[in-house]
Parts: sequence; structure tokens; C-alpha cells
Amino acid sequence: MKESYQILAIFVAGFCSLLLCAESQEDASVMLALKDSLSNSESLGWSGPDPCEWKHVVCSEDKRVTGSKLGDKAFKGLSSLQVLMLSNNQFTYIPVDFFSGLSSLQSVEIDNNPFSAWEIPQSLKNASALQNFSANSANITGNIPDFLGPVAFPGLVNLHLAFNALVGGLPSALSGSLIESLWVNGQMSEEKLSGTIDVIQNMTSLKEVWLHSNAFSGPLPDFSGLKDLQSLSLRDNLFTGVVPVSLVNLGSLEAVNLTNNFLQGPVPEFKNSVAVDMTPDGNSFCLPKPGECDPRVNILLSIVKSFGYPTKFAKNWKGNDPCTEWFGITCNNGNITVVNFQKMGAYYSAALTQLDVSNNQLYGKIPSFKGNVLVNANGNPDIGKEKGGSTSQGASSQGSPGPSTNTGLLVFCLYKRKQKRFTRVQSPNAMVIHPRHSGSDNDSVKITVAARVEENILGQGGFGTVYRGELHDGTKIAVKRMESGVITGKGLAEFKSEIAVLTKVRHRHLVALLGYCLDGNEKLLVYEYMPQGTLSRHLFSWPEEGIKPLEWTRRLAIALDVARGVEYLHGLAHQSFIHRDLKPSNILLGDDMRAKVADFGLVRLAPEGKGSIETRIAGTFGYLAPEYAGACYFSPYFVG
Repeated sequence: MKESYQILAIFVAGFCSLLLCAESQEDASVMLALKDSLSNSESLGWSGPDPCEWKHVVCSEDKRVTGSKLGDKAFKGLSSLQVLMLSNNQFTYIPVDFFSGLSSLQSVEIDNNPFSAWEIPQSLKNASALQNFSANSANITGNIPDFLGPVAFPGLVNLHLAFNALVGGLPSALSGSLIESLWVNGQMSEEKLSGTIDVIQNMTSLKEVWLHSNAFSGPLPDFSGLKDLQSLSLRDNLFTGVVPVSLVNLGSLEAVNLTNNFLQGPVPEFKNSVAVDMTPDGNSFCLPKPGECDPRVNILLSIVKSFGYPTKFAKNWKGNDPCTEWFGITCNNGNITVVNFQKMGAYYSAALTQLDVSNNQLYGKIPSFKGNVLVNANGNPDIGKEKGGSTSQGASSQGSPGPSTNTGLLVFCLYKRKQKRFTRVQSPNAMVIHPRHSGSDNDSVKITVAARVEENILGQGGFGTVYRGELHDGTKIAVKRMESGVITGKGLAEFKSEIAVLTKVRHRHLVALLGYCLDGNEKLLVYEYMPQGTLSRHLFSWPEEGIKPLEWTRRLAIALDVARGVEYLHGLAHQSFIHRDLKPSNILLGDDMRAKVADFGLVRLAPEGKGSIETRIAGTFGYLAPEYAGACYFSPYFVG
């Protein structure tokens, strides 16, 4: 019976195609011919001369065969099924568990069907031997799943998802895959596919890449690793920047289409053997044909390269003369006198990590960036001013200086570890960070933190906001920044208390203080980064965040970790401390789900020889020991 079901699944496409011909021949003879081609059609309930009496067959009142209700049950459990062909039919529905149990599936072709909107289901992961997945014009919605990468499908060669309603970008999980043919062109969704296509530079088996008619943006990636690439179609997108030499010199390339983007710089000159579709006026090239750009154009492009070639500039910077009202450029007698990025807003690449604009005549505020961006603005005395004091304005342009928009915090903490004292780094945008331990004179560290960027905010509380940061060597850190409204009084006391405690204790279940930053009203605490966040996230917010709930064995392990950390504070450290605010939001988890106690702003030193201490109540109600909340005194034996 298993064998007959295998063949049935393969012949469904043929069955439905035959139905299209039923108007010109006897339906019964067509169905009988299909029945005879199956080795065990009786298992389907196909017996007798009248197909309209067969199971799973749908007929109209005049006995015309109109459809089949084979459905997902016809395929469930076919662990030996290798090929599934359902293309060019009128199927309207795919169940979520359609691919369940099809563990030997190697090829799926479901193109050109009027399915109701659906997303590629998780059940497809059962088919780990999949080599070909073709679902063009199949009304697929949502994002391209991460699981289509090489981890779940190490042998996937063809991924065809053109003319659907997909949104989002190309998942980074595709990196390292063996995909040779990638079609995601012509998405029908309003947002279309977007973002950069950097991931394809790590898909070195690619031979055919069709991404046209979407909303992809940013500069083109490095193609030097794609030694077998033959066909590349990127037309009708939002790509910017200079066409990379690695693409132009690609020896395997046979066809390339770059029309209708915002590509800049010189027109690329491909080999004569390459079929090129690249209308010059369909991009932002400096000249209509291959040739060198004006040196001023090259300089400006080198500047915006640091920003990832923003689309806002690429749309406007056309031609070979920057003084023809280019956005942000002011000229005087053909000489560029002002380059104004004051209104740039969010028009830059998310991949930007460093920007060096030192030793210029720039003015205005440093714009807001998403992510951790290191900016070197030294040697610009007018940075932060509305207008430059030494710059000739010249003729006005679209980019003439105007009111500054609200810029997010961009904090640079730089420190040098000295044996005796710490020195201030001479930079208008820098502050001193004091390390927890001293080191060599040459041990210099830079830390960048981009605030007002939602994805970088790890948590918020009465003290301030905790951000994700990064050291110059790529080490992830957590940076707690005190809000300006709590710099004095209680907030300042908590800040000092946390430094005082964490510079005296060290334990594997207490979060480590790496350093602190003091510069005027700016006060930062720098901790080790705990990737899994707070325990409260895993206890109370796991459904909303799509994470697995904690197993009881894991909860017990976390409780023991916390107990060990608190035990150390109470009696094993050189001095005894009482935490006073122990709760799930102050317990952090690492990638290994081991717990560490954090937030020591309310910690009290337990005087030696005393069994209890009277104090005002501090902490979070609901997490206080009853004796503490009621009697206003605590003991190391019952207060965390």
C-alpha cells in the first residue's frame, strides 16, 4: 500500500491536468486511465466504472469530474515519498501539517496554484533530505523562514519562491548553504522583500540569483566568492553605491540585469560575453557610458560609503557635477564649500559600524544612528554648533543648514588603564571609564553605545536604562546609564552603592562589573553581557517573545545558582552584604542558562557581629520577606 501512495502523490499533478482536458473527452475514460496507471488504486476506494462514485472524487450535477479531495491525509506517513508534484492546478489549501512524516522528500513542486494565504510550515523541516523546493505563484505570505538554511536542509539546491507575497529580508541563516538557484523575484506584497543582500556573498554555490522587482537596498556585496555565478537579476530595486569590481570581473557570469536602481559611480564595463541589461538613465551613474567620474564625485562617494550609500543621497546625486543642487552640498564657483549631513535622519546602512570624519570643517550635531556606530569627529571645532565659524557658505542648495532634528545619544567611553591614576582622553565626544582592575599602560579600550535604539535597550528601571554595548574587540557588554533626573539624591546613592559592592565581591553567580564611567552628568555602569536577559522574561513573557518556557529542572538549577550567589554575599565574602531587592527581573541568565544576581543599588552592608539591623523599607513589594516588610528590620537569614 505504501508504494501505491507514493505513486499517487507523484501523479496528482497529472490527474489534475487531465481534468483540464475533460471538456473535450469522456471524464470517465480519463479517470479510468488514471486508475489503471496506479498499482493499487483499490486502496483509494477507486472501484467500479463510475468515477463519481469513487472516494475523494468530486462531480457536478451533470456528472462532470470537477475535483479531488485527496487532502493531506493521503500523504501523511509516507516516509519513503521522494517527489511531490502539484504544479499548475487549482488547489486552494495547504494544511499546516501537510509535510509531516515526509522524511524522505527530496523535491517539492507546487507552483501556480491559487492557494489561500499560507506560510511555509515548520512541518517542512521533517524533509531534511530536501533538494528542490519550488513554490512560485503559490500565495505564500510572511517571512522567508530561517530554517531553510543549511542546518535543516544541508542538501537544498533550488529555492524558488517568486511571485508570492513575502516580506522581510533574506535570512542570515542562508549563509553557507549549497543553494545554486535562488528565485525570490516579483513579490506581490505591498512591502515586498527588503533590506540588504549581504548574505549572498556567503552562499558560494550560487549559479542563478533572481531578486528583481522587490525593495532590496544598500550597496551590492562582494561577489568574489561566487565563482560559479552565471545569472544575476537585480533590476527594479533600491540598490545604491558603486557596482563592485568583484562582480564586473566574475569569470563565470553570463547575464546581469541592474536596471532601475540607484547605483552610483562609473558605469560598469562587463565583458563582451556577458548579456547586460543596464539602462544608464535607470540608475544614478555619473556618466551615460563607461568612464571616469569627476574627482569631486569620487570624494563624495567615498564619504557616503561610510554611511552605506544612503538612498536619500543616491536618488538625488545624479550626473557628474555635484554643484548642480546635490542634496547636502553647497558650492561656490564650482568648489564644494559645505557638506551638510544634518538632515540625514535614518538614511544610512544598518551595517555601518565606524565613521571617520576627523579633521574637517564639519558643523551641526552628530546624527542619530541605529546600532553601535563608532564616530571619530576629532579636529572639527564646530561640531555641535548650528553653523560653522570658518566655513564659507557660498551658493545655497537643497542641503543648506537648517534646524537640527532630535539626535539620539551617542556615547563614547574611552579609557587607558594606568597603575596609579586614570587620564582623560582628549576628545570633545569622549568620557573616562574607570576599569575594575588596573592593567598595562598600553591597554586602551573603546566602548560604543547607541541609545534610543529599541533593539539595543535591554531593560529600564528607576535608575535609568540598560543598553547593549560593545568593546573595540567585539566583546558584548551591558551599559546602565543613569537618567539625568536621578543624578542627585537617592539615585546617586544607589549608583555609588553598586560600585562599592561590585568592586569588593566577585563570584560566578554575581554579575561582574567591568567598569564605570564618570563625566559630568554622565554616569554609566558597565557589566558583563547576559544574552538570555532576565529570569522574569522567561517566567512571565515567554509566550509573547516566542521562547520556550523553563523546564522544572532548569528552574531548580537557576534557584540553586541564585542561592549560591546570595550565600556568598551573606557570609562568604570578605564583608557581608544584604541585597534587599532580589526578584526575577534582577536575576540574569547567560547563554548556558546559568543565573547571576544583578542590581546592587539597594545593597546594605551587614555590620559584623549583628544578627539583625533596623532600616527603612527598601525593595519591591511582593518580593519582600514578611518580617522585613512588617518590622522594618532584616537579618541575613531571611532577607535576600
